[in-house]
Amino acid sequence: MTVWTLEHAKNQLSEVVCRALGQGPQEVQCGSRDSVVVISKAHYEQLIRPENLTVFLRKSPLARAVADGTVSIVPRTGRARDISF
Repeated sequence: MTVWTLEHAKNQLSEVVCRALGQGPQEVQCGSRDSVVVISKAHYEQLIRPENLTVFLRKSPLARAVADGTVSIVPRTGRARDISF
């Protein structure tokens, strides 16, 4: 990620935008500590798009541990409970 000073980014705004579109996020430092990041709209929409539940569960630490074999899931073998309505 390219880092720009605020003054340089103001003078080269079109370059900052072109790089955000073509190369990825661009950081603009506003003083010694504060900064902002300029990103493309497509990148922004990807960041805010909610994941569906299946994708979320597949990316979970438990799913990775089961796939790696570090955790095993033992199915329940007990009887189901009778429920009266």
